Amino acid sequence: SSDPLSSRIGMVVADLRAQHPLITVDVCARASAGTRQALKTGEFDIGMLLGRPIDPDLTYYQLTTINCRVAGPVAWKSQIESAGWKALAELPWITPNGTNHTYAFMLDQLFGVRGLELNSVARFDNAALGRALVHAGVGMLLMHEEYALQGVNDGDLALSPIAHTDCPQYIAHVTSRENDPLIRAFIDAASDAEV
Repeated sequence: SSDPLSSRIGMVVADLRAQHPLITVDVCARASAGTRQALKTGEFDIGMLLGRPIDPDLTYYQLTTINCRVAGPVAWKSQIESAGWKALAELPWITPNGTNHTYAFMLDQLFGVRGLELNSVARFDNAALGRALVHAGVGMLLMHEEYALQGVNDGDLALSPIAHTDCPQYIAHVTSRENDPLIRAFIDAASDAEV
């Protein structure tokens, strides 16, 4: 995941290492589409993915649900809080580039199904980059709720009261490796870490 705090990968790896100290772990951040591809080529043993299971060659285990909110610069607070769907879409937006299909899908579920196109003024390929841009006042962003609420508490962000969604988070592996001891160890660690 491009958002390591939300994925709780640190807790999972710590639990895995506590149970299996001889396992060495390489952790990589990649969008879900890239992670699925790396699983299929064997580059990755296991991956954390956001979004619905779409690949029949992979086995998925749902870990949690990530809540997302539409946030924008606090200077636009009154505009954001009073905006309907059309007015919200017309504000300047920070949108995902073509590799971030999960964010694009969630935005489509919020706006595309209403026949609205976002006024995209900047694009990102990593959630942390998107958050930096919204904090700098560039535009609106669909972001993980924990970061959105922190931005409100810090006085930097305002939230739309109507635009929010959620997205499942999974771990996945190639189905043919279902009985692989390394895969089983990671799945057990993820379960024990209460991800």
